[in-house]
Amino acid sequence: MSNSSKAAKQLSAKRIRTRNNVIVYIVLSILAFIWLFPVAWIIMTSFRGEKGSYISTFFPKTFTLDNYIKLFTDTTLLNFPQMFLNTLFIAICSCILSSFFLLSAAYCLSRLRFKLRKPYMNMAMVLGLFPGFMSMVAVYFILKAVGLTEGNSVRFALIAIRAARPWASRSPRASSTPSPWRWMKPPCWTAAPGGRSSPRSPCPCPSPSSSTPS
Repeated sequence: MSNSSKAAKQLSAKRIRTRNNVIVYIVLSILAFIWLFPVAWIIMTSFRGEKGSYISTFFPKTFTLDNYIKLFTDTTLLNFPQMFLNTLFIAICSCILSSFFLLSAAYCLSRLRFKLRKPYMNMAMVLGLFPGFMSMVAVYFILKAVGLTEGNSVRFALIAIRAARPWASRSPRASSTPSPWRWMKPPCWTAAPGGRSSPRSPCPCPSPSSSTPS
C-alpha cells in the first residue's frame, strides 16, 4: 500500500472523527441550553423588580434585591431563616454520620472475611436497587409509632434516615473496588538473629484478595 493511499485513509478517518465530534457537541449544547434555560429564568426572576407572577418579558426591566431582603426579614408568612438553619444543621449532621458509617462498612467489607459477608452484600445491593420513596410511608409510620414526628424530635428522625440510607445502598461497592485501606496494612515481622524482630520483604503474608473467600 502506497503512502498516498495511507494518507488518504488517515485524512478520511480524521474528517469522519471531526464530523462526529461536531454532531456530538451540537447535541450536547442543545441539551445544555434546555437544562440551563429554566435555571437562568429562575435566577433572573428572583432579581426582577416587576410585581406579579406572570410576566411578558424574559429579561427583567428593573433589577432589585428587595425579594431577597424580604425573604430573610419578613417571617410572617414563611420563616425562611429558621428553615435554612434547620436544613443546614440536618445536612451537616447527616454528612458526618453517613461518612462515618460508610467508612466503617467499607473497611469491614474490604479488609475482613466473615461468614455472612457475601449474603449481606447481596442483600444490601438488592435493597439499593429500590428507590427511596418506596419506603417513605413505612418509614413515616415507624417514626410515628416511636414518637419522632413531632417537636424537636423531627430533626433527629431526619438525621437518622439520611445518615443510614447511603450506608445501606453504597456499602456493596467495597467488594468491587480496590481497598482504600492498603496503606494501613502492617509490615510482616519475623524473628531475626539475636531474638530481635525485623521487617521482612517481600511480605509472605497473603493479601486480603488471596485469602479464602466466605
